[in-house]
Amino acid sequence: MYSLWRRLLCLIFILPALVWAGSIPAPVAVDAELGQINLSGQLLLLRDPQGQFSFSEIQNRSADMFEPATGENLVTGFNAGIFWLRVALHNPSSQQLERWLAVGTAKTQRVSFYLGQGGNWQVLNSGRRVAVLARPLASTAPVFPVTIPAGQSVDLLLRVDSQGTTDMSTTLWQ
Repeated sequence: MYSLWRRLLCLIFILPALVWAGSIPAPVAVDAELGQINLSGQLLLLRDPQGQFSFSEIQNRSADMFEPATGENLVTGFNAGIFWLRVALHNPSSQQLERWLAVGTAKTQRVSFYLGQGGNWQVLNSGRRVAVLARPLASTAPVFPVTIPAGQSVDLLLRVDSQGTTDMSTTLWQ
C-alpha cells in the first residue's frame, strides 16, 4: 500500500513537469505573405514584481523559468512591477523579412526591446516614459522594427514596466 501511495505522489508531482516541458513553444515561423501575426499565445512570461532581474540575468535563464502567456496574464488589472516576455521568430523564406512588433497600448509605460541573433543584441525603448524622438517609431503605442534574415531565427526579449493596468498583447505586422 505504501508503494502505491508513493507512486501516486510521484505521478502528481512529475506529471505537471512533463506537461510544462511540452508547453515551451518552438520558434514562430513568420510567413513572408502573412500581413499580421498575433504573438500573444506564443509568448513566454516571467513576472518580476520587484524589478530585480537585469537583462543579462533574464537572457541566461532557461525558458522553463517562464510560463506560457495567456490572455489572462497578458492583460492584468493594476500592476506595479516588471514583466519579461520571450519569443523566438524564424524566417523560413529565402528573403530577409522586415516587420514591426507592437506591444501593449498607448498606456504602456515603458517597453525595452531586445533583439538577439548570434550572440549579439540590439536594444530599443518605447512607451509613455520614453521621449517621442527617442522611440524607434513615433507612435503612441510601443512599436519596434524587427529584421529576420533569410532562413534564420531571432530571439526577442521584452521588458515591460508598468505602474497601472497592464496590456502586453503583442502583434507582429508588415
